[in-house]
Amino acid sequence: TTGTATYQEAKAQRFQPFSGSDSRFDWRYPYWFRWRIQNQHSHTMHFILLVGYHNYSSLYITRNGDTVRQRAGNYRPLADRDYQNVWGSTYVN
Repeated sequence: TTGTATYQEAKAQRFQPFSGSDSRFDWRYPYWFRWRIQNQHSHTMHFILLVGYHNYSSLYITRNGDTVRQRAGNYRPLADRDYQNVWGSTYVN
């Protein structure tokens, strides 16, 4: 892809299951992943998504129909990251 897809455009696409047989990713191209996480505990759970380094990353979180974007990645300036104290990761609350 050209790296110009919006969240809405990517969301509308059919996602292919990841087989895990080839975990090498080419940093020159964008990748979109979809996870569904459901907390089945009675207490709040916190997650950290480690995305490595040499990247710009955005995580879109949808709860009750509302979607928010969290920005991270080592190539993104600290002032533009949602969590400046988390190195190369996106914090999911």
